[in-house]
Amino acid sequence: MDKNDKIPADSLSDDIIDLINSAYNDEGSSQQDSDKNEKPASN
Repeated sequence: MDKNDKIPADSLSDDIIDLINSAYNDEGSSQQDSDKNEKPASN
């Protein structure tokens, strides 16, 4: 792909940010749920 054919950085980064945020939110909520469930059990 030629340099002139590059995708605009803004639209590319927006897509990547959305992808990362959705993945992070899924993992983060799962980890928080497991932490809440595990802490009382281990105490």
